[in-house]
Amino acid sequence: MNKIRIYIITAVTVLLLTAFACSNKGKVQTYTTTLEGIAVHVPSLTGGIINQLNVDEGDWVTSGDTLALLDTRELKYQAEQIDASLQELASQKTIAENNLAQARKDLSYIQDKQQRTQRLVSGDVLPQQNEDDINNLMQKSQTMLTNTSNQLELLKSSAVKLQAQKKILLKKINDAIIISPAEGKVTTLYYRQGEALAPFANLLELINTKSLEAKIYLPESMLTKVKTGMQLDVKTESGQEFPAAVTNISNKAEFTPKTILTKDTRAAMVYAVTLKVANPQDILKDGMPVEVQF
Repeated sequence: MNKIRIYIITAVTVLLLTAFACSNKGKVQTYTTTLEGIAVHVPSLTGGIINQLNVDEGDWVTSGDTLALLDTRELKYQAEQIDASLQELASQKTIAENNLAQARKDLSYIQDKQQRTQRLVSGDVLPQQNEDDINNLMQKSQTMLTNTSNQLELLKSSAVKLQAQKKILLKKINDAIIISPAEGKVTTLYYRQGEALAPFANLLELINTKSLEAKIYLPESMLTKVKTGMQLDVKTESGQEFPAAVTNISNKAEFTPKTILTKDTRAAMVYAVTLKVANPQDILKDGMPVEVQF
């Protein structure tokens, strides 16, 4: 009777262990993380007072939308000054070109006269002093021609410099129209209408919440169960499930991030796995906690 009882107890134990092993083998692993949107900071490439601000926090913008207009009066005044300087240089350039043409004529005349004087001096018709005088005039004419030519080149270089400065000003005037570089929701406005915006300061932050990312950290033993392109679901605290796809699996192991440390995983080496979650109806929010199950 005792042997029969022992057999029954043994059989039950084996069945329980088998069931327990099977249940552990098919156990679902749950990972908790938060959703993140890709943030884009929109800077102002030039400075100025915000004359017009076309968006507010929470607004959805598309690439190419005009976000703000800055005051450009000072930049336009500077451009007008450059235009005046260019006109002045154009007049000076005309004068220099006329002087250069005259210097060439004078040099040609002196060269002819020098040749005649040399012949007369050689024939003892004129004294040597006449040749010395004409040679001196020849040197002066050559110097005048060189100086006039250099002056003309200097004026041309100054014009090129001013034109480059004007291009910079025109770019700044164009940059005063701040255009959205991407699609997304305005999550943070750093400046308001009427405030002065410094060059390269961020006007606002955009986050495209129609496509969010979730990052989980898996031990090496789980890597065989995941691959790029794999379809999964993320679940919110309210129980809603949304489809997600694995977009990247890190090739480098790292220690478990401090934000998810537990006593059991304090020293564990894990691999970051990034998931992309479609959110076309904008139900999910940036920073929302979700669960991912394997």
